[in-house]
Amino acid sequence: MQRFKPKRRLKKMAIIKFILAIIFLFLTFKFISNMLVTNSSIILKSVIDNNFTNNNSNIFSKVYDYTSNNFINNPKNILMFSSKDESKKDLINNELKKEESVEKVEETVKNDDNASIKIYIYSTHQKEEYKKDYMEDYNVVPGVYLASLLIQEKLNDINVKTEVMKDDITAYLNKNNLDYSRSYDASRYYLKPIVENNKDIKLFIDLHRDAAPKSVTTTIIDDKSYARVMFVIGQEYNTYKENLQVANRINDKIKNLYPNLTRGVLQKSGYGVNGVYNQDLKNNIILIELGGNENNIEEVSNTVDILVKILGEYVNEN
Repeated sequence: MQRFKPKRRLKKMAIIKFILAIIFLFLTFKFISNMLVTNSSIILKSVIDNNFTNNNSNIFSKVYDYTSNNFINNPKNILMFSSKDESKKDLINNELKKEESVEKVEETVKNDDNASIKIYIYSTHQKEEYKKDYMEDYNVVPGVYLASLLIQEKLNDINVKTEVMKDDITAYLNKNNLDYSRSYDASRYYLKPIVENNKDIKLFIDLHRDAAPKSVTTTIIDDKSYARVMFVIGQEYNTYKENLQVANRINDKIKNLYPNLTRGVLQKSGYGVNGVYNQDLKNNIILIELGGNENNIEEVSNTVDILVKILGEYVNEN
């Protein structure tokens, strides 16, 4: 019996090594997954800024390929992006931008980069999220920031130059010891200089998502599910009727083509509401509720396809 002990010991060691290998792989996966989720806004920004493309030219495929090529297959990038050192993240972004393809350079030449911005999109409530369907596999949290980037990408495709605010509202609140209810103070801080220094911008959009039930925020058009839109205009400032006119014009354009896609224009004032929404800064600032928390990003994307055409038409008329 003594001669069998080494074999048993070897078998036992092999099992232990196998278990340790499984644990290591699991922890590595969780580390990468958590890192990517934590930095999803940074990844989304890089996807758009670098115009990262593949054969499908689809935002979701872009995110997958981008994370795969620049993070999963590049341990250095993973470690640097998991760092709290913002300078390292900036360094990666700068290095990635240097790796543009010939196609990217040619496309940049075709675009009129000197054209003035026509639409500026920001989100006072940047952390508002949609249902996580369709995006869990990409390790990206679908929210209003992603929706903003979708709109930006598609508007730029039809030569309506659009920018999305990348300033961090939550960071501003934390730095100034302000609670969530002061979010409009934070967005105002970043928005005001943009308004003052960009006189040619035709439309400012504060993009949100609602918290209403899905039955309220969803409609079916030609057997496809869409996230409905609603416009919100505050009434507690002197020039609100001018902003209201802008919202009504865009809403009417949607209603004429897709009556069920819009929930209309909601005017708000009184106790318990903001009543201004920073719309007093200029007469072309509107707030759009795009879908709700029970809508998934595919439904939002379907609506964006329609909304972009309407917004482009509006801008070209003004």
